[in-house]
Amino acid sequence: MNDIRFDGRVAIVTGAGGGLGREYALLLARRGARVVVNDIGSPDELLGTGSSDSPANSVVHEITALGGEAIADTHTVATGDGGRAIVGTALDVWGRVDIVINNAGIVGPIKTFAELTDEDVDTVLGVQLLGPFNVLRPAWKAMVDQGYGRILNISSGSMFGQGEACTYPTAKAGMIGMTTNLGLAGPAYGIKVNALLPVGFTRMVENMPEPALSWLRDTFPAAVVAPVAAFLVSEDVPCSGLSFSAGGGRFARVFLGEAHGVTSAQLTIEEVRDKFDTAMETIGAETITNVGDELELYAAKLSGQ
Repeated sequence: MNDIRFDGRVAIVTGAGGGLGREYALLLARRGARVVVNDIGSPDELLGTGSSDSPANSVVHEITALGGEAIADTHTVATGDGGRAIVGTALDVWGRVDIVINNAGIVGPIKTFAELTDEDVDTVLGVQLLGPFNVLRPAWKAMVDQGYGRILNISSGSMFGQGEACTYPTAKAGMIGMTTNLGLAGPAYGIKVNALLPVGFTRMVENMPEPALSWLRDTFPAAVVAPVAAFLVSEDVPCSGLSFSAGGGRFARVFLGEAHGVTSAQLTIEEVRDKFDTAMETIGAETITNVGDELELYAAKLSGQ
């Protein structure tokens, strides 16, 4: 089979000045894409404070040294104006936007839930959740107009649960909801949207204690996530609206499911209590990819099928 190429395609990768975003940008460029390397250049990836054009420019230099085409962009994803400016960079220079990888992110301060300030919440959600909205709204219009697009939303395994510091995982879970919905709408316009939950060693995890830190560094190099990301924004990707995990040379689908549950003609509080364990049983659970799947499951159970 032919190699997967991105010749003639224009890609925007946010947060591409280092870590996973850098690897996505480099691989796309090696395969022929022209890349907008977006990064505000914050020296503190946890808090997202400060800015510098050095990280984005450094990756652009790497790409051009390889013979590729790239341009640096330092606008923030956290505002609508920033999102429009990022997309405008691609349109002004190359006249189109074929690929968007929403990778930019910050973890935010590690605090208990009660300690979180309004600023803490607004800052993290502004980058992690509103950021993809800000970039995708203008990019979506360009993709609809040209009849083609590929979008990859970078989520996180933290959405499975990591405790009180939940602004980051809440935003990452929200990106799954965005992916599911845009993934259903996109194919009518020639657009496919998927999500990736990467496991890769970056500056964001450098504060982890040993031995977990060394295990992550040795087992999950960022570069091995990039092939999965690149395939999910290629012409060949067969799906839209789905989520995948990738890391350490492994990748797998991540999905929502629903157990078979309990059906009763006249459900009471006491019956809920008495049959709660049955409702919790996950063996034979159904995969749910849209609201119609859940309604079909309800229809089947309530009709006695």
